[in-house]
Amino acid sequence: MVKCSKCGFESKTKTKFCSKCGNPLINTCSNCGYEIADNLNFCPKCGQKTQPQRYCSKCGSELPEDSLFCTKCGFQHGKIEKKSDFNINEFLTHYLIAVIISIALSLLLIYIMDFISGYTVPYYPFAFYTALTIAVIIFAPRQETPLNGMIYGVLVGLTIGLLEGFIASIPLGSYYTYYFGNRPLLLIFWGLTVGYISNYLLKEYFDDNF
Repeated sequence: MVKCSKCGFESKTKTKFCSKCGNPLINTCSNCGYEIADNLNFCPKCGQKTQPQRYCSKCGSELPEDSLFCTKCGFQHGKIEKKSDFNINEFLTHYLIAVIISIALSLLLIYIMDFISGYTVPYYPFAFYTALTIAVIIFAPRQETPLNGMIYGVLVGLTIGLLEGFIASIPLGSYYTYYFGNRPLLLIFWGLTVGYISNYLLKEYFDDNF
């Protein structure tokens, strides 16, 4: 008695095909050509591990080994697992470079505004928001998903928000260490927004061109 590995029907007579579903009950050893019952895992003659035949549940055609799609009707068998492209080292590298760019641009803009107006205090938030926007747009679209872009923007915004007072004190004096640094939450929210939107809108362009 041979049990069909496809439908479970037990054939009382020795036949090559299941009388219920048509599944072959006899396979051929790929190593020695010996006929093997469908329910055996190894060839009784040479010991070769058998590869059970797979058939499309829609059209009945034989499926190649490890195939996810039927070559005749295209029906999908099994799920396609998408491997994650997330690279923590690359993410941290982009984050550190973005922080450096933000700090450098913030200082440059503060120096320029101080040189032009002589009184930077009313305008200094512009320097930080502009620098943060540029730095996040450069790297957020390179992240795998909009969520990763958003997390990236939050981290850069948080870092710049915490360093805001220190950055401003470099060109404007130690007094501004206490005056500045009161907007970390706003910078976090701004980084989050820019990171998500830039990844959502620009990722395809960055993937194609960079």
